[in-house]
Amino acid sequence: MLKNITDVMNNISTGDLDLFLSKTESNFICSSDIKETKIDYSWLNVLEDTLPNIDKIVRNPRRFIIQEEDVVIVEKTKKVSQETIKHLAQHSENIQDLDENGDVVPKKLLNVHKEDTTDLYENRFIYTLVTRLESFINRQLENLELVSNKEIKKDVKYKASTAINNRKINIELKMHAEDTIDLSEFGTDYKNRILACYEVISGFRTTEMIRELVGCSLVRNPIRKTNLILREPNFQKAFILWQYLDTFEYKDPKVVNYEKITNTSKELNDEFTLGYFIDCNAIDERKENLMQYKDIDAKLNKLLNEYIYENNQDIDKFIDKTKAYYIKALKNKEIRIQNISKIYENFISLHKSKINNIKEMF
Repeated sequence: MLKNITDVMNNISTGDLDLFLSKTESNFICSSDIKETKIDYSWLNVLEDTLPNIDKIVRNPRRFIIQEEDVVIVEKTKKVSQETIKHLAQHSENIQDLDENGDVVPKKLLNVHKEDTTDLYENRFIYTLVTRLESFINRQLENLELVSNKEIKKDVKYKASTAINNRKINIELKMHAEDTIDLSEFGTDYKNRILACYEVISGFRTTEMIRELVGCSLVRNPIRKTNLILREPNFQKAFILWQYLDTFEYKDPKVVNYEKITNTSKELNDEFTLGYFIDCNAIDERKENLMQYKDIDAKLNKLLNEYIYENNQDIDKFIDKTKAYYIKALKNKEIRIQNISKIYENFISLHKSKINNIKEMF
């Protein structure tokens, strides 16, 4: 097969090809559908920029004192404070008696209980933000296996007719090709960065502030713009991240660009007409080969009849002589086949630019 291809292509006549092109009417169109899918990692920079600020807040939380007051009998009073004495002076009904020294004997006293807590609105805002980030980062981890790529689908239609030397030839060609190009750049870097963010966010759960706020009431939009949220730098960055999640969190993680291109260039048309010309030559050569084989059979039959008529030899001697000629012909064929690759390489070198143009289409 290689010999036939090489012989056909190496014997292309430039004159015949030019004549064929001039006598051919053709219509060529190549439609390309290009779909480019990219994974949106823009959120990663925003998250990495804000996590240090959230870390500072959860490790150094704001606190305030809760004071609980209760009037109880003297026996249950644990501690007497200034608030207790002041309350007794204002509520004489809680005095039972005066002793011999004139000291007041109370019946009931104000019991004051003070407790340090992190249950502030601003802290609950951070707790809710951390909860949102956990959900967000888990969903992004599910998208790590998605790949940025470009899908190219091409449909080629070529139709031509030729009238030359009393011959009429028609051709109609349809071709479909699909290519997928991987566009994943720095994929491993993104994966490592996302996993690093996941570790940091998971670490927030171990801090004292987040543990104390487990089960607290989550905040909801709209966020109250307290002085702390508006003016304190760490809370400002956290608020910006909250707003960013509001706009991004429900987006599809894939951004798809679609483009449709139609190509009807004369250069590509001529490339396909070249293939059309080669096909036509192949049909002619096959017909000539069939005729040639028929002639060879007739010549061989005639040759054998003449040989046997003129040479009175037995069949064994004839077979031995024929076998020797056959072996010699096989050796000559092997030598010719060894030269085929060189002929083919010469043709490829001569027509390299045209072949490259055809390859670029698909």
